[in-house]
Amino acid sequence: MANGISNRGCFLPLLKTSNQMATEKKGMVPRKNQQGQGPTGHNYLLAISIDKYQYAPPLSNCVRDAAALIEVLTTKYNFVPKKDNKQLIYHLKNEQATRKNILRKLTDLKNKITPKDNLLIYFSGHGETADNTGFWIPVEAQPDEEDEFISTDEIKRKLNVINSFHTLLIVDACFSGSLFVSYKNTKKGYEYNPSRWGLAASHSREVALDGQAGENSPFATQLLKILKKNTEALGIQQLSAALIDTVSRATNQKQTPVFQPLNVKGHELGQYVFHLKEDKELTLVQEIEASIKEGITQIEAGQIRKAKRYFKGLLQEVKEDIQNEAYRTPLIDKLKEQLLICTNIPKYQPIIEKILQHKYGLDLQKSLQKIKDQE
Repeated sequence: MANGISNRGCFLPLLKTSNQMATEKKGMVPRKNQQGQGPTGHNYLLAISIDKYQYAPPLSNCVRDAAALIEVLTTKYNFVPKKDNKQLIYHLKNEQATRKNILRKLTDLKNKITPKDNLLIYFSGHGETADNTGFWIPVEAQPDEEDEFISTDEIKRKLNVINSFHTLLIVDACFSGSLFVSYKNTKKGYEYNPSRWGLAASHSREVALDGQAGENSPFATQLLKILKKNTEALGIQQLSAALIDTVSRATNQKQTPVFQPLNVKGHELGQYVFHLKEDKELTLVQEIEASIKEGITQIEAGQIRKAKRYFKGLLQEVKEDIQNEAYRTPLIDKLKEQLLICTNIPKYQPIIEKILQHKYGLDLQKSLQKIKDQE
């Protein structure tokens, strides 16, 4: 088994058999909560990342990947480290990610999570397979000592007793087999139905690539890119479809992620949804962007006088918002981005000049030179 631990190794998880599925499908009716809404509790996150193994070959980017995921989730989405005196985000990294600590933390989450809460687990490290069983490799495990690994059967038992609304398991190691159901899900899931989903970096027959040292793995790179560029509520089905395509293309089909329901209790055809934070800053920027685009439309339609009146009113609104220190930088960035696009329209330039020079610290000549340099 020592030879199997290369790159991030292979993790063959918890697969339902077709006989199991045939039995469970009979009479299955998706359950909705009484309000017909999604979960109303907290978003819990457990990240496990290991670069510095005691015995297994070292990896380069696992801790970096997990930290980057935590950052984007806490800055852009509805994840917070602590709320209502409850710790919601945990990161076991390197020497902290022992077999004992990982299993203990899963038990701890069982005692904290309620049916209103969501749980996201992210594992980035070595995986292994033997006799159709998958394993996570904790930091202190010796490559030839299988009893020091964490098997998919143990993971399944832990997840079965965590009574969350949604559970999502993301594994940046190859991950197919016994932790996934064997049927292909083609139905759209709804947030108001409970779910248990798994997303893995690759199939068991593939190696999950670690990437160049100091960067992110190919899987993490694409996952982070999708989450950062996204501008609306993002369901795990939509995210996974995009991720499977982009990772496969980025690795020249050497690595294809797997997305399937987990073979654990509680999956009722729902789906985990990443919701954006309620961001007043973002809302203001989006409103100004829409306003500027409306003004551009007026200019292009030859309605110059109307456009001047329109932008005069917009300028007054922006002046009021710009007094708020928290809003200033994103507002300036969005104005600059949008207005620079329009400086090539000669009849629009007088209006652009007024806006750019109106106490925003923007230099029209430098902006025009920048455009010329790009031409």
